[in-house]
Parts: sequence; C-alpha cells; structure tokens
Amino acid sequence: MPMDAHAPAIPLDRIQLQRVLGVEVPTNVRQITGVTHDSRAVAQGSVFVAISGFTNDGVDFVPEAMGRGAELIVAERHVPGAPSVVVPDARAALARLAVALAGDPSRQLLVYGITGTNGKTTTSYALHAILSAACGTHTTGLMTPPVSTSGCGLVL
Repeated sequence: MPMDAHAPAIPLDRIQLQRVLGVEVPTNVRQITGVTHDSRAVAQGSVFVAISGFTNDGVDFVPEAMGRGAELIVAERHVPGAPSVVVPDARAALARLAVALAGDPSRQLLVYGITGTNGKTTTSYALHAILSAACGTHTTGLMTPPVSTSGCGLVL
C-alpha cells in the first residue's frame, strides 16, 4: 500500500525497522520510505511484504519487486537472493510498517466503540451529535459498518 499523497512517509532506518518488525534487518538495508504488498506498486526504497494468498504466493513476485527498487523483502519464509527478513505473520508486519511510516496517526485519536444487541446506531448518532456540539464537527467523526439492503454497501 503506497503512502497516501496527503501523508508523506516518515523514513525508517535499519534500527527503527528492527524495532517495528522485531527481527534483525540485513546491514545493507539503510532506510525505507514506503511499504506495499503489491509488487506493481513498489517504488525505490520500499519494503515489499510477500503475503501468501489462496492462489498466489507473494514470494513469487519478489523478482519484480526487486526490479522496481525494493530495499527489503518481508516474508514468512526465507527468500534466497534478496535482502529479506522472516516474520511469523506477514500481514501483521505490513500493518506495523504502515503505521510506523505514517507516524502512527491513530495515537492522536480518541476512539469510542459501542457494542451490544440493540441501540448501537442510535447511541452512536447521539454520541456524535453531543461530541460535535461540544468539540466542533471538524474534530469529530462517525464510522458505522456498511449497511446493505440491496446488495450494495453504504457507509454512513
């Protein structure tokens, strides 16, 4: 997932990568500036996270990622011929890298969750109205699960 144009990536050096991934990073890896699991989206200095799916194995796309400038490969098994690290869960590593490169934006957010059998939508709209009135609409948000009655998702 390439970084959003409105949120420039915060480069990570080798030591920071080791902290994020929890594994030793090859010494020839100096700095990374992006992360993706799509080999077609790899840019110079990116990390390519090779995720195994139902029909394709991300490791099969390592040569393409390296050709596009991947600085490091993250996979759940050893990748010969590429600067790589082995992690127990590639998807979790992808998430941790994305958070680190974005500067951990959710750290600055206050999030409320509403659970239960009945009244979640009503409660969430009431809470949103109260917080919007108290704090302003520019500092509050409302996110509800997709609702579908015709096969099309609608996010409120």
